[in-house]
Amino acid sequence: MSTPVMRTVPEAAKALKMLDPCTAVTPHAIRQMVIRGEIPHMRIGCKRLINMEILQNYLASPHESQHPDKRDHLEIIEATKIIKEEE
Repeated sequence: MSTPVMRTVPEAAKALKMLDPCTAVTPHAIRQMVIRGEIPHMRIGCKRLINMEILQNYLASPHESQHPDKRDHLEIIEATKIIKEEE
């Protein structure tokens, strides 16, 4: 199992900007997707961490993942916790 690439909202927006300099996806837009439950996240203190692969997949086909299954969210969070414990 590979370690997921987790980024804060501003870092995720910056990473997307590096991949596509003309992107219109802003930190505010990502934050709203998180708040609406469109993309899963995990909280570390006051920060929200986003799995970059999931974010990119969502942006590539938002209609397919409009309302992700809550079990998937929990599996991602649990996998991330296990990885952190192993470090």
